[in-house]
Amino acid sequence: MSQSLPVKTPTPRALRDALAEAPLRGSAAPLVVAPQVVRKLTAEAGEHPAGRAHVCAASGLVMIGRRCFVVADDELHLASFDAVASGPIEFLQLLPGLLPDNAAARKAAKPDFEVLLHLEPQHWPTLEGRRALLAMGSGSTPTTRNLGVLLMFKDAGAADAPLVDLFDAGVVIDLGPIFALLRQQLGGLNIEGAVVVGDRLKLLQRESQATGSCTVVEFELAPFLRWLLEQASKVALRVPVPVPVPTPVKVQRVDLGSAQGVALAPTDATSLGDGLWLASAVAEDTQSSYDDGPCVGSAVVLLNAENAVLRSWALAGSPKVEGIQAHFERGGWVLTMVTDADDPGVASELLTLNLDLRVSAASILD
Repeated sequence: MSQSLPVKTPTPRALRDALAEAPLRGSAAPLVVAPQVVRKLTAEAGEHPAGRAHVCAASGLVMIGRRCFVVADDELHLASFDAVASGPIEFLQLLPGLLPDNAAARKAAKPDFEVLLHLEPQHWPTLEGRRALLAMGSGSTPTTRNLGVLLMFKDAGAADAPLVDLFDAGVVIDLGPIFALLRQQLGGLNIEGAVVVGDRLKLLQRESQATGSCTVVEFELAPFLRWLLEQASKVALRVPVPVPVPTPVKVQRVDLGSAQGVALAPTDATSLGDGLWLASAVAEDTQSSYDDGPCVGSAVVLLNAENAVLRSWALAGSPKVEGIQAHFERGGWVLTMVTDADDPGVASELLTLNLDLRVSAASILD
């Protein structure tokens, strides 16, 4: 009778050390992995505040337990739903009003929420264990896309209350001072994702095909959050006192690879701990860093704290993944992702993917 050998389950730190030492693939094609569709983000009649049939442009994702929180780049609402069960979708309005139905007018007026960041208790040492969600516009236009919305959880632990009861009133924050600084420094702006890695906040800038695929802009987390809280207090108290604007401590071009000759540009990111992080990336066949184009490829890319690319995986079927979250489960990483089909008539999808980093680091970990 044969007996299988026990499987060695590495810790995230062991994976980090092994991958840091493992040789890169060089010019070899990335591994191809196939995400599975969990559900389409369709809304039941009466669920969507604007009467839409679905979420169609999901662009940022946070997952707490089984609960997903999603912003869409052409919506004014936060959506929330169960990641496992095909239950209802709840909506919470982030900004007042309605967006036009006409595509061109909607594109001009939308706040373009591309980032949804989970600020966890350890990030807020002065706030007694509270956590928050931060929705951020892309900054790709200097007028309508400079806003952020800070949502503080009422309860430090609970994430299962009805969406309308989960947060204190959202605080709209003008990100214009930071975005103006970045626009001047980068020559243009289109922030597509953000991730906290250690004591740094990394913002991911989409570049044009002519200038490269990605720029990572890093801020020290503590000063950025202090500025954010001061801005929130200024809004709440209506205090017209200038607040010092945090400045980047690092600006770095990063090559995320390509698909069919088109550079992969970032869409979101998620931390794996111990300095490792994953970026979702898509190859849109357009010369613009602002306009959409046909998606000819997509990938997830593994980077270290210094923003060096360690590995990449091409996504079968080239889904246009715009939001990503990872959690460690049973010795491997489970990725949850949301898509944007760039078509208001097509519902975004929730995808899942088991990504076994031990395959990449097996020769060192064995």
